[in-house]
Amino acid sequence: MDDMTPYQTQILKAILSRLEDDLILSSTLLIGPRGAGKRTCARAVANHRNLSFIEIPLNDSKSNVSQRLFGTESESRLAVEEGYAPGDVGRDSPCLLYLSGLQGLDPELFQQIHRLIASREYLDPLGHRWRLSSNLLIFGAMSFPNEVVNVTPEHWVTSVFANILQIIPRFSTDELAVLCGNILRIEIIDRTPFSNILELLEQSLRSADDGLHSLRRWLQSLATEALPTNILNLSQVSQIIARDIDYLLRKIEYRGNFLSQAKFNLWSQQFPSDMRYYPSVILKNIADKYYIGSQKYHSRFCQVGTFDRVFCNRL
Repeated sequence: MDDMTPYQTQILKAILSRLEDDLILSSTLLIGPRGAGKRTCARAVANHRNLSFIEIPLNDSKSNVSQRLFGTESESRLAVEEGYAPGDVGRDSPCLLYLSGLQGLDPELFQQIHRLIASREYLDPLGHRWRLSSNLLIFGAMSFPNEVVNVTPEHWVTSVFANILQIIPRFSTDELAVLCGNILRIEIIDRTPFSNILELLEQSLRSADDGLHSLRRWLQSLATEALPTNILNLSQVSQIIARDIDYLLRKIEYRGNFLSQAKFNLWSQQFPSDMRYYPSVILKNIADKYYIGSQKYHSRFCQVGTFDRVFCNRL
């Protein structure tokens, strides 16, 4: 249960109590924003039950998802000859299959995923029917918000999961102290010297949009670069967090110019203290969802061809 906060430990206990003795034959769907700890909880279940952990991102292309789950035609032919089920869902060894990105599942795979979870069976590419091993535990995960949402929590595909749990990220100073101690492999007994650092991390995570992913990235960078005797230094933590902002600023180019970190900080200071994280949220949305950069724009523009008018919406 390393890297787990007290709140996540409660989630783990709730999952295990719901699964009870019917662990393998049950399925669980975890719903929550990116970085809420869904994967962490699923890994903890796998570790608790001595299961191997296999992740398949369902928001990948239809062909990639189908091949990972159900195998290829050649694997299906070989499976018939040798008598073993193809694809990752055909595994016989004890494992937890973590199906992430359910919200982006291709609509053409809805029926297959529904059958997989509801009936614990599937068809390989050649149409042969296979039953899942009793050693296979299925966990699904979906995140919101997301640019591509084909499956919502109310969708009929999600209704087949035996257990549905919503994970709401909590980044209080107490939770962060536990996470910092676990990730950095140190014990924070007296939190007073680290109060400013924990407060900075708490504020930064509100705008990070990917929760634990950002926190682990920051702390792992800190552990790599900082001296063991000075591993939680406010200045170093600030610099590492600032790199994320600088990376986003470098993605937004206008007429060959980039917004400097200094100008961004000046703009951020104009916001009230309780809204100081808003500029980072706005910046991330512009960089990730709306701005494509001049190089990609020109490459896409050249693909348009010779037309009198061009209509653009998130090229």
